[in-house]
Amino acid sequence: MLDLDARIGQLARLQHGVVSTAQCSELGMRTRQVSERVRSGVLLRPFEDVVAIAAVPPTWKQTVMASVLAAGNDALASHRTAAYLWGLTSYKHPTIEIVMPRWERAFREFTVHESLDLIAEDRRETDGIPTTSPERTVVDLGAVAPWSVESALDTGIRKGLFEL
Repeated sequence: MLDLDARIGQLARLQHGVVSTAQCSELGMRTRQVSERVRSGVLLRPFEDVVAIAAVPPTWKQTVMASVLAAGNDALASHRTAAYLWGLTSYKHPTIEIVMPRWERAFREFTVHESLDLIAEDRRETDGIPTTSPERTVVDLGAVAPWSVESALDTGIRKGLFEL
């Protein structure tokens, strides 16, 4: 059986080098053990409830994944962030955007959109990151970047991400 750090490392590899403290707990790592690894520099703490493997170079996708993990189980990368992840736009907006069910809004250093109508079909994953579906992403773009909807729709159809 793999030791604790190896199990955390395996999960982190699937999540761009980050894991939530809840995931650490599920794998058997106590809060004290997480804190010890942060103090020793083995782990970094980008958000209160998220740790990153210090040896993994930080990337934009790592920051997106950490943001989604920090916001909770129902959070998804969304709007302009999802559009970039799906390749619907070539512009990487500097602010990470996520969506989560209404009334579950968290604090954070990223933009949180709330929704009353998130359904199971809206939840997808791209490159290991929980993300709104391409269809939902195009609709959400209308709220924050309406000028990009037509282009994103055309790109999504061309790439076979959805049909009209």
